[in-house]
Amino acid sequence: MTQHNVQVLSPNGDMQPASLDITGEDDLALIFRHDTLGYFETSEPDLFEAMIKLRLWLEPHGYRLLCNGARLDVYPSRMSRDMGRGFSAYKIIPGRQAQMSDLVRILDPAPADAIASVSEQMAFYQNWIKSIATAAQARG
Repeated sequence: MTQHNVQVLSPNGDMQPASLDITGEDDLALIFRHDTLGYFETSEPDLFEAMIKLRLWLEPHGYRLLCNGARLDVYPSRMSRDMGRGFSAYKIIPGRQAQMSDLVRILDPAPADAIASVSEQMAFYQNWIKSIATAAQARG
């Protein structure tokens, strides 16, 4: 088991400490602990998917996870999910293919102004995919 200390942004704008425990062989179990919100646990094929489930649980309470995995402009590739178990993801830039230099660890801290909801992050990712196709067509 590995334990990670993370920050969450509360509805009133305070940054508060929380912990994430990660265990598992096949699926990864993610256990979240926070003084106010209590306890949340999920088991998913990769860490990014587990963090999505956690974020979907946090959002109705008005809390945001302040990690790279919750940034608007971060999303994992299939390979990083399959082979890296979703611990890393790419910082994506519209119109540009992701590169190794864009790889970030999803549990590393991120500033509050870079954080998005799960639906906003998914929409940004879908628009990025379209922008890659458009850029490829423009190059001929």
